[in-house]
Amino acid sequence: MDSARSGINSSRANPAPPPPTPPTTAQQTNPLLFVAQQADIQGKISFGEYCVIHPKCQIIAEGGDITFGDHCIIEEKVRIINRARKDEQGRPVKKDMFIGSYNFFEVHSQLDSTDVGDMNEFQFKCLVQDGCKIENFCQINSCVTVPRGTVLPSYSVAYEDGGKVRQNLDFNEEAKRCTVKELCTFLLEQLPKHNKQREQ
Repeated sequence: MDSARSGINSSRANPAPPPPTPPTTAQQTNPLLFVAQQADIQGKISFGEYCVIHPKCQIIAEGGDITFGDHCIIEEKVRIINRARKDEQGRPVKKDMFIGSYNFFEVHSQLDSTDVGDMNEFQFKCLVQDGCKIENFCQINSCVTVPRGTVLPSYSVAYEDGGKVRQNLDFNEEAKRCTVKELCTFLLEQLPKHNKQREQ
C-alpha cells in the first residue's frame, strides 16, 4: 500500500472504512422527500425517498425509532405513535417500529406501536391498536378498529370492527405500486407550492 496515498505510515495497517451514510430524517432537507413544516414530528424518525408528510399529521417516536420505507403518504390528521414501554421491573424498554414502502395513510387514520409491511392502505378514521402486525397488501377500511395484538396476514381486508377480515387474492401489486408512485410524484410537485418544507 502506498503510504503517501493512504496517509498511513505502516504498510500493514488497513485503511479506515468510510463513515456510514446517515438515514434521511425529518430534520434533513431532501429534494425527494417532503415533510411539511406544520407536521408534528417527535423523536428519531427516518423517511425513505419520495415520502410525503402532510401538514397537521403527528408522528411520535417515544419508545424507539420509527423507520419508513420509500413512497409512503401520510395525510392530514394522521397519528402514528411508537409508545414508550417498560419491563416488569419498570425499566424503559426500547422497541423500534418499522413501516415498509408504498403505504398510504388517509386522513384521521391512527397507527399505534405496530410494524407494517409494504403496500398497505389505512383508510379514513381507521384505528390500528397497540401491538398489531400488518403484513403486506392489506387494507383497513374506513372507521374500522383493528384490535390490540392482531396479526393481519398479507392480502387481508379488515372490513368491520371485531376483527372481521376477508382475503383479497385479486390484489394487483404492480397497479398499486404505479398508483402510489404517481401520487407521490404529483404531491411532491404540488405541496411545496402551498406549504413550507420542514427545514434542517
